[in-house]
Amino acid sequence: MDRRHALTSCFLTALVLVCANAASAQIRRPARTAQFSELAACSDEAGAPSQEIQAARLSFVSYVRTESDCDAPSHELDFRYDQPPKVSPESLERDPIESQLRLIGAPGYVIAVVRQHVLAILRENNACSAWYAQAEPDPAKKFATLRFQTDSNGEATAVGEYTFYSVAFHEPFVARAQQEVGAGSTITLNSNGAFFIYRAPVSIRLNGGGPLIPQSRRQLHVGSYDGGSLNAQITTLLHEYGHIVGLLPVDRGEAGSALLSTQNTETVLHHCRRQIEASANRIIVIPVTLANLERARR
Repeated sequence: MDRRHALTSCFLTALVLVCANAASAQIRRPARTAQFSELAACSDEAGAPSQEIQAARLSFVSYVRTESDCDAPSHELDFRYDQPPKVSPESLERDPIESQLRLIGAPGYVIAVVRQHVLAILRENNACSAWYAQAEPDPAKKFATLRFQTDSNGEATAVGEYTFYSVAFHEPFVARAQQEVGAGSTITLNSNGAFFIYRAPVSIRLNGGGPLIPQSRRQLHVGSYDGGSLNAQITTLLHEYGHIVGLLPVDRGEAGSALLSTQNTETVLHHCRRQIEASANRIIVIPVTLANLERARR
């Protein structure tokens, strides 16, 4: 009986010593709790008390400051919505041709995109720009001055006529421009032609002077490119520019003009095909002011 009491006494004594050591350890190592402070992240440079600096602190504004900011002059923080800077009318009118294209409406956006692609080609050092430079020392500069208009009443139907071997089709004209004219001249684009349109109505004439018989719609082309495609559009503007600078012969209003126009297009493609077909990977910049026209086009 006395032996059991002795063992119990020893166990209780040991338990008391363990608890005392644990309490002493907690007193010696107080836990550091995070304290939220309204002091800025760099408050230690502003004479903050040492006990505040040593405490773990999360500042309300420190998440927008960096270490380098502590060496910079203090400034007020404003979390209000940052309004975009106002754009002056003068900056919107730096390119008067783009201002004119906005007046055309949705087709003006299409023209603006193609125009930028052509300007990019003519500004580069390549075979295409070198060909135009034979007639115009700075081909991009003159092209940038050209104006554009659309002809909503232009030809809208492709006409086919039988020959001995097949049917020859005359597609609606795509565009026209004057021959060997100066800066600021105009390129007219047929609203019903292959610059804008993929397919067009077709009528076939069975014999010379006979009636036209409506047929199903026909796919349009500019050279080997489908109507309405970017390649067809760029080729069209380069073709008309070839007339403006006098590199291509007149192919309108003459006998066999359709064949001559085709030959002129092939001449343009001979010099510029590589640059035209690289346009799918080219990055161009269109003014924000034309964005509404792009949405209207959809």
